[in-house]
Order: sequence, then C-alpha cells, then structure tokens
Amino acid sequence: LKTLRSSSGNQVLAWADQIRVERPADLSDIKRHHIVNGFVIRMNPALLLSLNEIPEVDYVEDVTDLRFFLMNPVRMEEQTFESRALGAAEPGLVAVGARDLWNLGYTGKGVKILSFDTGIWPEHPALGGRFYGEFVPLRFAWNGIWSQFPVDKSSSHGTHTVGTMAGLDTATADTIGLAFKAYFMATDPIVSDLADTLGASNLMACYEWALDPDGNPATTEDMPEVICNSWGTAGNVGFCGSFVADMLAMIDLVGIANEYSAGNNGPSPTTVGLPALVNPGILNAFSVGAVNGNVSGFPIASFSSRGPSPCLGGGSLEIKPEVVAPGVDVRSCVKKNSYAFYDGTSMAGPHAAGVLSLLREAFPDLPGEILKAALYFSAVDLGDPGEDNTFGMGIIHAGAAYQWLLNEGYLPVPPTSSVPELAIEKPEVGMLDLQCQSEWTPILSVYNEGLFPIQDTVYFSVELNGNPVAGWNQFITLNPQQRLQVLAPQSYTLQTGANEIWISARQKNVPVEKDMINNNRTFRFDHVTETTVPYTWRFEGDSITAEGWRLINSDMLRTFEKSNTAGQDSGARSAAMRFVLYAPAESQPDYLISPLISVPSGDNFLAFDAAHQLRTTNAKDSLFVVASSDCGFSFPHVLFAAGASQLATATGTTPTNFVPSLPEHWKRWVVPIPSALSGQSLLFAFLTKNKKGGNLFIDDFSVFTQLDPLQTAEPAAPKPELFPNPFTDGFQIRFSSEVTRYVIDLVDIHGRRISINHNQSGSSIYVEPANLSSGIYFLKITTDSGTSVFRVIRSH
Repeated sequence: LKTLRSSSGNQVLAWADQIRVERPADLSDIKRHHIVNGFVIRMNPALLLSLNEIPEVDYVEDVTDLRFFLMNPVRMEEQTFESRALGAAEPGLVAVGARDLWNLGYTGKGVKILSFDTGIWPEHPALGGRFYGEFVPLRFAWNGIWSQFPVDKSSSHGTHTVGTMAGLDTATADTIGLAFKAYFMATDPIVSDLADTLGASNLMACYEWALDPDGNPATTEDMPEVICNSWGTAGNVGFCGSFVADMLAMIDLVGIANEYSAGNNGPSPTTVGLPALVNPGILNAFSVGAVNGNVSGFPIASFSSRGPSPCLGGGSLEIKPEVVAPGVDVRSCVKKNSYAFYDGTSMAGPHAAGVLSLLREAFPDLPGEILKAALYFSAVDLGDPGEDNTFGMGIIHAGAAYQWLLNEGYLPVPPTSSVPELAIEKPEVGMLDLQCQSEWTPILSVYNEGLFPIQDTVYFSVELNGNPVAGWNQFITLNPQQRLQVLAPQSYTLQTGANEIWISARQKNVPVEKDMINNNRTFRFDHVTETTVPYTWRFEGDSITAEGWRLINSDMLRTFEKSNTAGQDSGARSAAMRFVLYAPAESQPDYLISPLISVPSGDNFLAFDAAHQLRTTNAKDSLFVVASSDCGFSFPHVLFAAGASQLATATGTTPTNFVPSLPEHWKRWVVPIPSALSGQSLLFAFLTKNKKGGNLFIDDFSVFTQLDPLQTAEPAAPKPELFPNPFTDGFQIRFSSEVTRYVIDLVDIHGRRISINHNQSGSSIYVEPANLSSGIYFLKITTDSGTSVFRVIRSH
C-alpha cells in the first residue's frame, strides 16, 4: 500500500502546490492516506472542477458532514459486585456455541483482537493482564486519538465490548468472553457525543495504524487478526462504492477478520448503518444484528437495524445484516472493576469477533474472509426460512462454523503446543509504577507454560525508550510449569519522567512457538527525582497532578480535583474531594500523592490545612495521611487519621455543596513523621474514604524539620545556647554577646502562639512557661541579627 502511494498521487500534490501559491486561502489542509490511495483535502468547493480534471483522480467525494460515532447501547445498567456470576459463563456465550470450541481446547490463545471503539481500561480484572501493550511497546498496542495512554470514555463502551470478546476473571471463574486467552489492542476514535465526532481522515489513519502498528512494513506479526467495530453513522447510498468500500476491502485483503455492528435503528427496514451497509462483496462489510440470547428461540431485538442495504447488487448482496448474535442483557466489564448489562448491536458484534478469534486460533493460516464465511454459511436459521433482512443467515454458532471449515477441507492446528513454550511473566506491581533510582536492573520471571521441558539457550534483547540497548544469552533449563528468576547482567540508566523497557526472549532451537506474544514483557514507569525539605505546595494552578503530584482513582468516579476557595492568605485554589456529590457511598479509597521527598535524619513534621463540612452527626467520611518508603509500591505507614467529626470546621446541611470562604472554615494540622522514617525518601498521600458526607478541602501542604515554612519564616542566624532540653519547669537562653533587643515566641506544633517575650536586652534570659502541658513545642528567637528556631520538649 505504501509503495503504491509513493508511485501515484504526484499530480494531486502538484495541483495542491499550485493552489497554495495562487490561492492559498482556498486550501487549508491536505492529508494523504495509503489505505485508499487517496487524499482528504480541506478546501474551497470552487476548486472541485479543477480537482476532477486531474487524470489520476478516480473520484471525489464530499465528506464534510460524514461523522462516525458510537452506536449507543439502548440500555446500560451497572450491577453490584455481589451479583457477579461466579464460576459461570454468560448465556450469550453458550448461545453461540462457545463451549464446542472450549471443549476442544481452543481459548483464543495467541490471537490479537483490535477494539476499534471508545478506548479500554486494560487493568480490569476480567481482562487478565492480556493487553498487548503489557508485552510490546505501547505504540504497537494503543493508538490514542483522545488520550496518550489507554483509557476509556465515560460509557466504558470499548471495555464492555472487549470483555465480551475476551473477558475472564480468573479469581472468580467468571467467564464473560469467548476467546478468554486472546490478547487485545485498542484505538479510541469513537465517541458518543456528536460534537466530538471525528471525520473520515481520522478513521482512515486508525485503520492504517492497525495494518502496521510497529511502523515496519516488512513485519506482519504486529497486526491484529480480528477487528471489532461497534460504531457507524446513518446509512447513505452515496457511499456504496466510495472510499469506505475501498477501505474495508483493503482490510479484508490483508487477511484481517473485520466485522461491524448493524445499528440500533430498527425495526424499520433499510436502517443498517454505514459502514455496515456497503456491499462490494457478501462478506466484506460483515454486519451483525442483535437477538436476545437469554431465551429460547433467540427473538430479534426490536432495536436491531434491518436490511435491505440501499447499495444495489441483487440477492445476498442487498440482504443485511449477514448474521445475528446476542445483544440483549449482555453482561460485561465496565470501568476498572465493575460490570454492567448493555443492550445493542454493539454487544452483538463482539460475540461475532470472539468466535472469529476462536476460529483464528484453530485455523491460524486462513484469511479473515474465510473465517467470516464459516460464520455466515453455518449460521443457524431464524425467522423466515433462509436468509432475510431481519436475521440475515441466522445466529452464529462456533461449533457449526468449525465443522463447516472441516467440511471445506481446512485442517485445524491442535490447541496444545508441540514445542516448548517460554513466557515472561508479568512482574508484581504496586500502587504506582515508579522507579526512584536512576539505575534499574531488570529481574524477569521466566516460565515454561508448555508440555515439554526447555533446555535451550535463550537470547534476551532489550529496548530502552525505543532504542535497542543490549542483549544477552543464557542457557535455561525449565520443566513444564516451572519458573526461574533471571537477573539481567547489567543495569540501565533511566531518564527523568516516563521510561519504557521492552525485553524479548527467544529460544535458539525453537524459533516459533504457538504463543510468541508472551515471550515479551514491557516495563513502564516514571523515574522520579527527590525534592528536599522544607517542601511546600499550595495547590494553585489548574491541574491537581501538577509538579509530580499523582492520583489513584480506582473506581473512576469522583476523586480529588481543584476548587476555588477563600478564607486563606495563601491563594485562591485548593484540592477538593466533593464527598457530597459522590455516588454511591461505598467507602471507595482515593489517593492524592505527593512528589518524592527526601526527609533528613532527626525530627520531621508535615502540615496541611483542611476544611470540612459536617452535614450530619453520623457522617462517616474519613481522611488519612499515609506514607510510602518503597517508592510507591505500598503505603503502609499511617501518620494521621480523622473522621468527619474531627475534621469538621463547618456544620449544617446548607449549603449542600460547601466551599470554604472564611478563615474559621480552615484548620491547620501538624503531624510528626515517625522517627523510623527519618533519613528516607518518602511519598506522602492523602487518602479519603467516602461515605457521601460533606465536602473536604486540603491546602498548604508542607514538610519541614523546624517551624512550618507556611506559618513562620526561618531566616538563617547564629543560634544562641538553650538548656536544659527537655525541660520541666523552664529553660535558660544564653546569647554569645550582649543584645539590645530580642523577641521570643513559643509556638505549639499546630502553629498556635503560647507565649511571647519582647523588648528586652541582655546576654541571657530564663523562660518559665506557665500552665504548659508536656509535649513538643517550637521556640523562635528573633534579634537584630536574624531568627533562630529550636525544637523544645516539655517533660513531666
């Protein structure tokens, strides 16, 4: 395709260059696309005539209003944790005959599925660490239009569809997907809001990435074997023979099994959407309608779009959809750890993609078009006898499709490998993917997941941030199901910020395994540098995650955010946790995590301002300050804990959405850092557990050794002598020489002034504080030469 592009299009480029010189305002953008060997041009319509006159131009289409968007599910209903189907398979999977292939041992192992959708939450437990980006550089597995890193949009639509294709929570044996050992890739151009929809150029660019994710035209193993498309737009006969048909034909030509949901605009006829309606071939835009897979007879869903296609051709070419699959009450994964029932042909299409993935494992050398033919010609007839514009050929059935391929003379490969199978296991990860040391030495857990022992030299190659850096050979002996820890022979220097290390392992005498994907492992983390004490942060600016601060928001609901506040001298913005807006109230933990701070040996403190509205006397919101001494792997050290009544600085139910505005709305907390943590590099975190009470605000965070830097300045000055310390009744202050004036402040650890002596002179003074309880205090001594600070302890 890229070669063809390089040998044509020169006339169009020359025309564009001429227009830019003669009429620059009439041509604002031109993008080239090799998947259709064409251009997308933003220009004045008056130029159409001259463009059509270029000899190499085959056709010109106006795609100004062509906007593809998500086929929104007809119904979305999230379920609770307790209602998950433990140890069971979803009814829709049984309805399409998945057990027939599972019983033969096929699970999708080694197959790559591309979700062309809204995005993905790859860490969902039902997706089992099978995101392709865990094994290869992220750019091979994620093509983000809306986000640099894998995320999903608010509907979790892409995550839901991937769950149906490949979901299994191994901890609970909850099977929601057909090819539950397949790997998945994702791109995220699809949206539900028409205001955000992307045009034809973006979609073609995403497909072009899918045809060559690693950017190397000489390789094909990086391509997905199956693509699931649960999106479209209203049918338009003008695109029957257009670039859409050319694009889909090209995807089929490279061997990918590409399928589309038919649409949710039924029950009227001729409602199948674009691209599903195009028909350059019977199987090209393979469209899938929706039935209810939970009841016998599999009745059609009322919303399922019907044929015929507006594109002519006669016979089966005009009949749409091609097949049907379960699309009513389909349970799959959403968010990072939730499940939901969705209705829609968007849920039916992934059933077809999942079965195609199982067939691809069994027949890895067959092109996608033949696998789609197996689904089409083996479908179980429903409705009127024969193919029709409601059910197509009928409901897909994995076992019947497998048998059809056998009858056509195709030979399957066994589901078990006949060679030793080496894998690199996923490393244990903590709460944050951080590295605090500039030098990092990989430790790999290699595993023999096959049936035969490994006794071979294994070559490990390493790529750091996109650049090959090293490799080593190591002879390995591993019995089946045995693990071995492998320490890399050298360390690698990390760059500050994001790092990606890709390690690949290849057996010398077994160049090709059944599953070559898990011979790779990718490590991604941020290398963070330390900041020193005293450290202060006032939460000004627009981003809650500025300057090294991080969030953990595991439920993807409400979390810490920036808010305009008042009542302080330090600024007009604070960190806010709006408990009152949180739903449901499930004590979901959220973390707001500081940068890495090097805490010196000795006594250290942290301090912060907090404002909280106690809306009800039985409110159960809580705030913890916790610390990590292992670079964010865990946060086991609890420095501070307070419930709603302790945090309260305002009471009452109004205003409902409380925002601090007065000085009395704020309280400063000073927290000693345990001596066991002194001399270490620490991450501190505000941890909230939400019970939907009153809003909480945090500001003016500081870590210090003497006086709080956000409360009292600390100019450098020679220190006088102070003794005894600890003291019982009083203490002596002795200056090195006569001073004419000094001021002595005694302050508690909350920054409150206890006493003051001033306008005195001399070389020494005895201080005897009255009614002072035992504990830690700070003594600030100010003279004309500067200020000195002492930490003093009153003992019994």
